Amino acid sequence: MEDSTDKGKSSLLIVILDTNSVWWGRKRTADGQFSLSHCVDCISVLANSHLMLRHKNKLAVIAAHTDHSVFLYPQHKSKQTHTVKFPDDGQYEMFRQVEGQLRAQLKKLIMQDKEKVDEMYDVPEQPSDSLIAGAMAVSLCYAHRLEKECPIGETLSTRLLVIKGSEDCPSQYMNFMNAVFTAQKQNIIIDACILDSDSGLLQQACDITGGMYLKVPQIQGLLQYLMWVFLPDPSTRSKMVLPPRAQVDYRAACFCHRNLIDIGYVCSVCLSIYCTFSPICSTCQNLFFCLYSYQACDITGGMYLKIPQIQGLLQYLMWVFLPDPSTRSKMVLPPRAQVDYRAACFCHRNLIDIGYVCSVCLSIYCTFSPICSTCQTTFKILGPQKLKRKKKT
Repeated sequence: MEDSTDKGKSSLLIVILDTNSVWWGRKRTADGQFSLSHCVDCISVLANSHLMLRHKNKLAVIAAHTDHSVFLYPQHKSKQTHTVKFPDDGQYEMFRQVEGQLRAQLKKLIMQDKEKVDEMYDVPEQPSDSLIAGAMAVSLCYAHRLEKECPIGETLSTRLLVIKGSEDCPSQYMNFMNAVFTAQKQNIIIDACILDSDSGLLQQACDITGGMYLKVPQIQGLLQYLMWVFLPDPSTRSKMVLPPRAQVDYRAACFCHRNLIDIGYVCSVCLSIYCTFSPICSTCQNLFFCLYSYQACDITGGMYLKIPQIQGLLQYLMWVFLPDPSTRSKMVLPPRAQVDYRAACFCHRNLIDIGYVCSVCLSIYCTFSPICSTCQTTFKILGPQKLKRKKKT
């Protein structure tokens, strides 16, 4: 029975299922004991258990495919199709509806993707990432709509459960983190159930929103882990003995190559991250002036030294860099290195000897361009002047 304090509360569980055909095909080939149909059976049990906890509970299941996201449940009234009716064996009508729609929509999705499944075995190096960020964005929009349609006096708490098997896609980093911070602002908890390799992005999402991250030790026991860890709501989990939280990998993806990096360059204006230095931020187009170490030493009057043998680092530090600049003038020090004052062009980031300089913003280019890409100034191209002949008198 429900408590009087819980009569005005309802819970929305949105399950995001990774339906990548490439990953599931390889998983079925490597381990014939677990397939996508077994995973759908586990999700159906979890969904029915969630609906059975409280009469007002709501459910949504979204498939994150390779190139798009689609609702498996519920279906819009205009898109509902006549599914195969199971024999009436005393099962609750809503439970039968959830199971039927899940299987029918998943079958339709797989049949549309049959060509990719057939080509999977011919291309072993085919990437197996899924559009998780897009599915999260769709789920947040759906949760926001239900909150707006919620009747007066009723509160709706939403949580997302991501069941993921494919690898992370660093190119989705920006969209993924935007969805995570949006969920944090809307007080939506993100849980993650990982079937294969660890996901650094989902670790960050669970840690930011206060959700639960779990890599299933044995995939055959997926149903037990779903019922034990992810069925209880967050308020109940504090009273339970759950698996310890995993260490979070907070590496960020660079904006230039979408690779996860430990150390990089951050734009001071828009906070974009790059793995290599760039004089122009590709996000906000801000300019940065870079002086190489030997240029900086020559301009400021400092000492530049490339150590010949790194084993003698201590001797060079004590000999060259311990004395102050006024004392160095009286000492015999290594000769100053020849300074390379070439500049990097703003178009290809290459060091050049001769180039074209914009007269407005002083941007440097290795090839002529009629329009400056930095300040958008247009330059007129003048052809050679023709000499006019004087008329004979």
